[in-house]
Amino acid sequence: MDEIAWDEFAEEYYIIQEESQIPIVTDIVDYLYKESVLPAASLVDVAGGAGRYLPVLAEQVDKYELNDFSAVMLKYAQQKAKHSKVSNVVFKKQTFTAFLNSTEQYEVIFSAANPAFTKTEQVEKLMKKAKKWCVMVRVIKSEDDLFTAIDDELGLAVEDPNSTPTISNRIEAFLQRKKILVKKKDFTYQIKETISREFLTEYYEAEMTAELKERIEKLFNKKNELISTTTVTYRLLLWQITEESSKA
Repeated sequence: MDEIAWDEFAEEYYIIQEESQIPIVTDIVDYLYKESVLPAASLVDVAGGAGRYLPVLAEQVDKYELNDFSAVMLKYAQQKAKHSKVSNVVFKKQTFTAFLNSTEQYEVIFSAANPAFTKTEQVEKLMKKAKKWCVMVRVIKSEDDLFTAIDDELGLAVEDPNSTPTISNRIEAFLQRKKILVKKKDFTYQIKETISREFLTEYYEAEMTAELKERIEKLFNKKNELISTTTVTYRLLLWQITEESSKA
């Protein structure tokens, strides 16, 4: 999405993150602490969006910078910083390309769910800006036992590279070819949600057929609601900047 689209999506994105029951933020920060990445003198949250990681990460560093190319996303992040009462945060409106081409360095570069981070040449630029560590977090799996199955049957499923291992695998393979030690850690969660018969019927109204209607009837089995389980897996890649890696 372009900047305008992200600005329009910002409020919904913020609400989704605020309502999420997945403890990915604390789990990742705990992992980085165990790996001695944290605490740190400086950390930049690249494409930090509405500040999902801000409250917890900011407590672990002396200087925390969050940058994003969406002005509305940054407003939500600033709001979160105010509510969290952290004062060591700097906000910067900046595209990922502009960030990579800038000269400022940070002890830790952290990039989670960054849709612009897809190419191996970006890794090389990123490593020139990191003094000690690079951290990349992406969703590699997101599927449920209800909508995913129906979408597959109807031919509606579209592969999203931002929810598959494709990009993460590409970056990991690149680092391995450069003989850079990269650590990989998966975090898997299951979310249960109540789905009503009415909602599911309305959701597939445009694709409704006799076969699908019968399928829905069987799913609910005379009930008005059922429980859908979504499985989400995040993958974290962590690599250290050393004299050897900086020359790779």
